[in-house]
Amino acid sequence: MSPMSKILLALLTLAIATDASAQSTTRSFYNSIGQSIGRATTSGNTTTFRDSVGRTTHRAVTNGNTTTNYDGGGQSIGRATTNGNTTTFRDSSGRTTGRATTNGNMTTTYDASGKVISRETTTGNTTTAYDASGRNVGRFTSNH
Repeated sequence: MSPMSKILLALLTLAIATDASAQSTTRSFYNSIGQSIGRATTSGNTTTFRDSVGRTTHRAVTNGNTTTNYDGGGQSIGRATTNGNTTTFRDSSGRTTGRATTNGNMTTTYDASGKVISRETTTGNTTTAYDASGRNVGRFTSNH
């Protein structure tokens, strides 16, 4: 999985974990130049991710404050647990791989050592992702 895909997966997992009340939502993902790179559809507690041509790439299942991520073959690849305004990301072995904190409409994501790896801001139904240097790396929109 590319670094950009990992950032978008982390941001979407955070969005899912903090908006578990959404019963039916479709999110579309775009790269920094506006090209469609995928879509995620949430139904109940399961979100299915598809690439730009519709192939299932992975799924996320939320139970309570924990979201577990699975690859396209159904193998667990990690989980995110939200407690207040902090989400902790762990790999399939339970090791902490990062954290995200939310303050207002900005979320900052950190790697396991505490280094900032991305930020996102939300305005209306659009979330824009930035790398650690502040460059726009992509966005996603939600249609409720």
